[in-house]
Amino acid sequence: MKKKGFTLVELLAVVVVLAIILVIAVPRILEIIKESKIGSMTSSVKLIAKNAEQKVLENQFIGLEDSITCDSVAQYEAEDYDSCSLSVSGGVATVTLVGKGRFAGLICSGNKEDATCEKGKVYTVKRSLTASGVAWTRTDDNEGKVANATKNGSAVTNDFDSIYPWSDIISYN
Repeated sequence: MKKKGFTLVELLAVVVVLAIILVIAVPRILEIIKESKIGSMTSSVKLIAKNAEQKVLENQFIGLEDSITCDSVAQYEAEDYDSCSLSVSGGVATVTLVGKGRFAGLICSGNKEDATCEKGKVYTVKRSLTASGVAWTRTDDNEGKVANATKNGSAVTNDFDSIYPWSDIISYN
């Protein structure tokens, strides 16, 4: 009498094949996600720059001297962008957009024709600065993840992976 089903060897072969597919596919999927985030930020920079240049022409036509900001030319999600700076010189707008949330760590800049993104180091401190007897100051080390603080006049240095004194810190590399 024959038993229906798969042998252990057959099941292991299927698991090995699936594991190999995952090892190949996951890095590529992560790369596609990264490229799409950069593409989205680049498009946002170009769009804001284009709108700013149009706003400059519009203001010149109707005789307004209003200053132009990112907020006045575009609506962008506050949870996705930490800051947006805009400057217009010679009719050409230049935009710098710093991401947060799903775009954390990306800094993009450019004009309506060309924009580039780079991965920046962004550190956010969410620790209360009102603790009694503690005077906290915050500095970033340009080369690594280092937090400096003073507690009752004594210097304290920790990396971001330590719990104390920066227990609620989020770091993006």
